[in-house]
Amino acid sequence: MRKALILLCSFLFITAAHAQTNSLDYTNLNIIDGKLYYNNKQIILFNDFTWNYVQSAETTSTDFSVLKNVPDATDAEKRQAVEMYKQGWRYTMPQPKSRQAAWGNRDGRTTWWYGGWVNEKLNRYSKTTPTKRENGLYLGDAQNNIGMWRNGGTPRDIDVYMLLLSE
Repeated sequence: MRKALILLCSFLFITAAHAQTNSLDYTNLNIIDGKLYYNNKQIILFNDFTWNYVQSAETTSTDFSVLKNVPDATDAEKRQAVEMYKQGWRYTMPQPKSRQAAWGNRDGRTTWWYGGWVNEKLNRYSKTTPTKRENGLYLGDAQNNIGMWRNGGTPRDIDVYMLLLSE
């Protein structure tokens, strides 16, 4: 009950402070199983005092055509990647910045553009692969390195989700 009350108060503060809606009808606010709903749609509150409707992901779909072809990926990994794709997550691969930089070159004198996760629907970023939360949403660490560069050799290992959802 306390968590639900905190959610409700947070939502009211956020909408009042940032005026995200022109006329907020408080009778349309509901808390069901500890989740906050507005106009019968679940909403999520962000750390930067904004909110958005939760985008429902059809987890039963196995349309792998939206993914890159990665032969080593299992069906379970592909299904999870499709869920992430439907929620708006894409990965931008690291790119060599200096002429000497190349995949496999561990020379620390080379420079690289960082890669990172971008959620196109929610305009969110993450340095780490987003993880699924108990409410069904994939959320990252809210860190944005895209457009920045670093010294050092080849970037850290790329995981299967980065490959499946890379642009």
